Amino acid sequence: MIADLLTRLETEKDRWIEFALNQYVMSLLPPNGKTNTVDQILIGVFGPERFDKTSFILRLLGTGDRESDCLAQVLTANEFNFSFIYKWSADDCFHLVYPDQTRAACKNVKELETELQALRKQIEFWLVTYDQPIIVELSRKYLSSRLLTDKREKLSIMNFPGEPDARLLSEYMPLCSTCLVAESAPELDGQLSEAGHWLPDTGDYYIVLTQSLQTDPVQKAVGSGEITSLEELREFYLRNGVESVHPIFPLDFGRNVVTVSPNAPVWMDALFLELLEEVTGTKSPETRMLEVKSRMRGFVRTKDLQLETLEKKLQELQENLIACEQSCRQSEDDAAQLFGQVELCEAELTSLKEIEIEKFVASSNEAKGLAPFKERKISRLKESFKQQETSMLDFYEEQAARVSILLKEILQDEFSLRAFDTNPPIGRLALKHGKGLDQYLNQGNFEEDASIVRETLERNNETIFSYYTRQLDDYKEKGEKRLQEQLKVKEEKYEEAVKRGRETQEQQEQYKHKILEAEEQLAEARSVYHHCLESIHNLDDLLKEEFAKAAASLQEMMLAENASDIERWACHNYSQRMLKQAERMMKNDYF
Repeated sequence: MIADLLTRLETEKDRWIEFALNQYVMSLLPPNGKTNTVDQILIGVFGPERFDKTSFILRLLGTGDRESDCLAQVLTANEFNFSFIYKWSADDCFHLVYPDQTRAACKNVKELETELQALRKQIEFWLVTYDQPIIVELSRKYLSSRLLTDKREKLSIMNFPGEPDARLLSEYMPLCSTCLVAESAPELDGQLSEAGHWLPDTGDYYIVLTQSLQTDPVQKAVGSGEITSLEELREFYLRNGVESVHPIFPLDFGRNVVTVSPNAPVWMDALFLELLEEVTGTKSPETRMLEVKSRMRGFVRTKDLQLETLEKKLQELQENLIACEQSCRQSEDDAAQLFGQVELCEAELTSLKEIEIEKFVASSNEAKGLAPFKERKISRLKESFKQQETSMLDFYEEQAARVSILLKEILQDEFSLRAFDTNPPIGRLALKHGKGLDQYLNQGNFEEDASIVRETLERNNETIFSYYTRQLDDYKEKGEKRLQEQLKVKEEKYEEAVKRGRETQEQQEQYKHKILEAEEQLAEARSVYHHCLESIHNLDDLLKEEFAKAAASLQEMMLAENASDIERWACHNYSQRMLKQAERMMKNDYF
């Protein structure tokens, strides 16, 4: 009687734990379609993308050897690194379910191949991108194994691509009840260590050696008789560097299995059935509840790290944006300053070209022979010549001083105010009739000497003008060359500053766009993270509620008038056991 009562109580406990678990999974897990009901089995397969890996997945689902080879050829070519989730269809057609919930139905393998080829072309030309897995529902015609008859509706297998991104692994790996690591024997340093970064701390996973009979050491051991049984095959790997606390299944789906050993197919079938039973085995509701909580805590830890990474990324982007804005402002200031320097340099070039020496204009009535008789004297002509010559020299010295100041303003340190030579060569006055009496008695002699004075002044004026003009032209040529060099340098610097400004503006826009994306990712990650925290808390609340209902039911049984002492004793002891279970399942000691 007591045994029957305890059995009934245990059944009731499993029932309400199962109810709480289903209620939790159906309503509180992240609403992104990754898992639907708690009794579904999601298996992840991690490893390089190869034919034997796809064939293994199809056999694990329940296809026959011939069918799995045909389908594997179509499904393996995945050079674009997106992920598939395989499950059985409800009808005889193949179905592709895309992340946006659009579907494509294929009546046969040929249509499936055509659809996948079109998909790969779209991805190749960046017409579409998928950061979530694509569901492949297999036609029921290919279900040949009867081993999974009772589990085929519940089983889904996710094929992680050869180089999946961190987001795919962090979101989907914790939801897999089992993860199979496909690895070529006997080295396990590659895929296993890579997968280990993403597996939950307490998650179960198995190591599947997908080419266990293909390596030379194994073939030599089989040929020499060292390996004659399944146990010896497994022991061979354990002795040859495969160190792992997790179960190892040295499977092989190669076409030359029989050539290695006549017993090889038997070994492979036995290992496959053992693995199949392990990964699809039924667990108690309590164990599954603890596993769900463990996976969710692992999921929360992953999301916590993801949040931290996204926050650091956002902070870094914001700091980069501030630095970019400062650089942009600096580039604009530099460009404006350099543009002003270019304009100034161009203005200086224009001013330099406009600098000229004015020519002296002489005037002498005596030189023209218009003076009255009493003024027609040799001394008078000489005095007039001397005055005109002095005025001419003073005029050109003033011109030299004037243009020196202008050149100094433009050329600055490149020019000295005393740069002009002010000692021009001038011709002496030589009168033809300037001997004897001071008075000209002959009008013609006076006019002839006056003409000599005029010609001498004009000749000296041309000489002095050319003298100063040559110096000025030389200084202008050198200054113009110097200014042209400066202008070229300033224009190049200005163009560089403008280009740098455009680049920093483009970079600034890129940072703003990246910040918006990072903020959206962070907001989404925070939402999922807080939802997960609430889910774990709500799971505990559900458990407490169900435990309270169960305790109330036990209390009613204990206080029932027709209850026997044995039943009261059993209910009391079982209620104490339930409290311990509650403490373990909710990880607290105060329930």
